[in-house]
Amino acid sequence: MTNEHLIREITRRMEEKGIGQKRLALEADLKETYVRDILKGKSKRPDVFSIGRLAQVLGCSIEELVGLSTVNASSVDSFKPPSQSLYTEEEIAIVDLWRSLVPNQREHLIGLFEAIADRRAV
Repeated sequence: MTNEHLIREITRRMEEKGIGQKRLALEADLKETYVRDILKGKSKRPDVFSIGRLAQVLGCSIEELVGLSTVNASSVDSFKPPSQSLYTEEEIAIVDLWRSLVPNQREHLIGLFEAIADRRAV
């Protein structure tokens, strides 16, 4: 698997915004080592929720970061990721579902995930 597109897009957008990986990690509420591992290619399959947090800080969509902008709602069922794809079909379907949500639905879902994560951290 490769995440060259992801690395290239994160790096490019960090440069555009004038921020480093430490600030990106802080604003995305992620560990700096996790962001560093993504940028160095050590994290082969970063989770979609972390990519979503990075995308939010970088002012773009998850699809733009991972290079899925050509996937649309009608093609998810028939879409077969190439063998070098960064994500599984299920993960691609989740991203496509995310795209179909309106902003307040996305905020509600993020809040739900954060509440679940907080319960697990206790």
